[in-house]
Amino acid sequence: MYKVILLNIADSDVSSFIRKLQELFSNKKSSSAPHITLRSPYRSKPSPVIVDRLNSFVNNIHTAQIDGVDMFANGVEYFVYFKVSIKDLELVSWKRDFPRN
Repeated sequence: MYKVILLNIADSDVSSFIRKLQELFSNKKSSSAPHITLRSPYRSKPSPVIVDRLNSFVNNIHTAQIDGVDMFANGVEYFVYFKVSIKDLELVSWKRDFPRN
């Protein structure tokens, strides 16, 4: 099973807004909390050093811009997601299966 590093959304208003949208437009409840996928997929558990460095980096980011909605499929399921711009995260984000445009 692949591993993923996520940036959880701590702002309760934003998190609540995303959950309400999920309930409104989906016929199933999400099993995961609202988040931004930072790095994926890893074949094994990422080093705690990587997680600590990313944590230190993102603790100084306080704004994000929603640039629309898009979707992708993993061969089994379809996922609808917000396209989010956080300029500083481009320095640390990596998703092997989702190259940047």
